[in-house]
Amino acid sequence: MLRRNRRGYLFLGSMFLVLFSLGLFLNEDQVSAITQDRGDTPATATMISLNQDNWGDFEKEKDIDYYKFKLDRQGTVTINLKHEYTDKSKSWNVTLYTSGLKEIKSFKSIGTTTGSTSCELGLPAGTYYIKVYDTDVQKPKAAVTYKPYQIRANFTAHSDWETEFNDKAQEADQIVVNKGEFGTLRSNKDVDYYKMEIPQNGMITVNVKHNKLEETKYLWTASIYNVKLEKLAAWHYVGNKATNPSPTLGLPRGTYYVKIENTDGSNRTCDNKYELLVNYKQMGNYETEPNDQFTWPDVLNLNTTVSGLLMEKQDVDCYKFTLQQAESVKIQFAHDSITTSKINWNGSLYNASLQEIKSFCWYGTNQYSTSDLITLQPGTYYLRITNQSDRLNREPYHLKVVSSFGLSVPSLRILSTSYNQVKLAWDVVDRADEYEISRKTGNSDYVILSKAAPNMSSLLVDSNLTTGITYTYRIRACHKGSGTYSKYSLPVSVTLSLEKPVVKSAKAIDFKSIKVSWNRVDGADGYEIMRKASKNGSYKKINEIKKPLTISFTNRSLSSGKRYYYRVRAYRIVQNQKCYSNDSNMKSAVPKSGKTTITKLKRSVKKIKLTWKKITGASGYQIYYKTSKKSAFKKAKTITKGSRTTYTHTKLKSKKTYYYRIRAYKNVSGKKMYATFSSTKKAKTK
Repeated sequence: MLRRNRRGYLFLGSMFLVLFSLGLFLNEDQVSAITQDRGDTPATATMISLNQDNWGDFEKEKDIDYYKFKLDRQGTVTINLKHEYTDKSKSWNVTLYTSGLKEIKSFKSIGTTTGSTSCELGLPAGTYYIKVYDTDVQKPKAAVTYKPYQIRANFTAHSDWETEFNDKAQEADQIVVNKGEFGTLRSNKDVDYYKMEIPQNGMITVNVKHNKLEETKYLWTASIYNVKLEKLAAWHYVGNKATNPSPTLGLPRGTYYVKIENTDGSNRTCDNKYELLVNYKQMGNYETEPNDQFTWPDVLNLNTTVSGLLMEKQDVDCYKFTLQQAESVKIQFAHDSITTSKINWNGSLYNASLQEIKSFCWYGTNQYSTSDLITLQPGTYYLRITNQSDRLNREPYHLKVVSSFGLSVPSLRILSTSYNQVKLAWDVVDRADEYEISRKTGNSDYVILSKAAPNMSSLLVDSNLTTGITYTYRIRACHKGSGTYSKYSLPVSVTLSLEKPVVKSAKAIDFKSIKVSWNRVDGADGYEIMRKASKNGSYKKINEIKKPLTISFTNRSLSSGKRYYYRVRAYRIVQNQKCYSNDSNMKSAVPKSGKTTITKLKRSVKKIKLTWKKITGASGYQIYYKTSKKSAFKKAKTITKGSRTTYTHTKLKSKKTYYYRIRAYKNVSGKKMYATFSSTKKAKTK
C-alpha cells in the first residue's frame, strides 16, 4: 500500500527516481494511481483494467496489495510483474485467485531479475483477484519495502482453451473430436479433465502436442475413461517429440473423458502449453473397448473382417459369433508386415460353456494365416485374442470367421479421383466368381455399372463423369453357380472437383509489379487470382484468366514497400456455371526491383562513362566503385532521377582499372528502398 505519510515528498521523490531507473516514466494519471490506497483485503481490492499496466508499492511491513479484474468471456490470462533489479535476497510473490478465493496460480520474482510472468491460464468469464506480497510476511524483507512494482493482467479471448478448474471429471471441459484444445498444467499436481462425445462406433487416436523439450523421458500422460470413469487406456508422451499420436483405440458411441496429467511428478511440464487432439473416424468394423471379458464381447458377423489392437501385454479382446446351423468355419488372421518372429498373437476358440475348442498362434513374420476347417454345431462361440509381447501395442490385427455358406461382403474403397474420373478398388472374396458394382447420383436409384470377373484386377475406373456431381458406389460378391450374392458393401461417395492449384512463386518484377505463377490444373477452363493487402485482411478477386494454358499473372500499379498476399483457384464450366477447386496455397511478395544491369563502360583519359538499364518505378540510382578486387566499394554518385541511365566518373588516374556496381532505389515514405546490386563490371582508363 502507498500513501503520503510522514516520509512525505522525500519518499515520493526517491520512488520516482526508482521508477525512472526502471524506465517506467509516469504521467499525472499514473502518479495519481500509484498514490491511491491499495486494498489490503479482497473486499478492498483495487479494480484494474485488462491489458494495462498498474503501479503499486509496499508501504509498511507485512503489507499486501489486492487487485481484481473481470472477464466478460472465456479466454487466457497471463499475470506480469515488473520491478527494479536489486539482489537475490529480495523477492515479490503473486497469487491469482477465483472470486471464491481458490488459488489458481502462484509465482515468485526475485530481485536478480526485473520481473516474471505466469503461464497462460484458461479461465471462464467471472471475477478474479491478484494478491501481491512479500515472500515471507512473518519476516518481511525491509529492503523490499518502498520498492515499487508494476502489475498487469493480459487477456486474450479463446474458445478452444481449457478453463480452470477442470481437475475432476465432474468439472471437465467439453471438447469436440477432430478439433484441438489447448491447456497448461499449472503444477506437477495439476490435472485437466475433458469430456467428449463419440457419435458412432469408431476409432480414435489421442495426440498431446507441445513445444519440443530437450527431454527423452515421459512427461505427459493421457488417459481415456468411459462414462462410469473406468480407465480404458493410457499413453505417455516424451518431451523431445512435439507430436506423437497414440495407438488406435476402438470405442462404441457414448460419452468419454480424457485426463491429462504429469507423468513423473516433476515440474518439467509446468507452464508448458499443450494441445490435445482426439482424432476420430467412424468405423463399424473395429473392436470397441472394453471387450476384455466374455461378459461384454464384440459381436462378429460371419465373413466380415473386424480390426483390433492389443494396446498392452495384459490387454485382451473377446468376440462372439453365432451359428444358426452346423457349419465348417475357418479362422482368418492378418496383420501388417513385421520382420521379427518374436512378436506374435495367441487366439482361443470357446463354446457357449467357455470350454476351449481350439487354440491358435499367429506369428509376426506370417502376415496372413487361415486355420483348417473347424466343424461346429449350431450355437454361440467366443474368440479370445491375447499377445506375448509389449511391442504389439502398436500393431493392429484383422480377424474374420469364414463360413462355408454365404459370401463375405467385399470392402469397396475409392483409390483416387480427378475432375472427371473415379478409380475404385475392392477386396477379393473367397468363392466369389463375379463382382457387381453399382452407382447412383443424388437420390436416384442404383444402376449396375459393371460386372467384374475375379481373374481381373480388383480395380474399376469410372470415366467421363461430371465435375461437381456426387457419385455413390456399392459392390456385392456373386457365386454364379449357386446364384448366391453377398450383402451389399457400405456405400462410398465422392464429389468430383478440380485439383487445387499450387502457387509456385510470387516474385517482384520492379518497384510496382509482382508476378504470380502456378501449376496447370487438368480440366480447368480458367483461373481466378485473389489478393489481400494485409496478413489478417480478406481476399478479393483481382483478375480472371480465361485461358487454361495461361499459368501466370503480373499484378501492376502496386505500392512500393507493401507486402501483398496471393491465392489462385481453378474453375470448370459445367452447365453454364463455374465449379471451383479449393483455394491454392498462399504466396506473398513486396514490390521491389531486381538487379540493375550495367550495359556499357566507355573508357576515356582519366574518366569512364557508365550506362545501365532503366528500372521501372525507380526514384534514382547509386553508383559505387573500387580500385582493386579486394578493396571496399565507395559511393561515387547518387542519381536522383529514375529516368537517367548514364553517369561519367571523372578525375580518375590514367591506365588504372576501376570496378563498378550500381543499384536502383525507390523513395517510400521518406525512406529509400533499395534494389539488389548489379553484377560488378570493370574498365581501365586510357
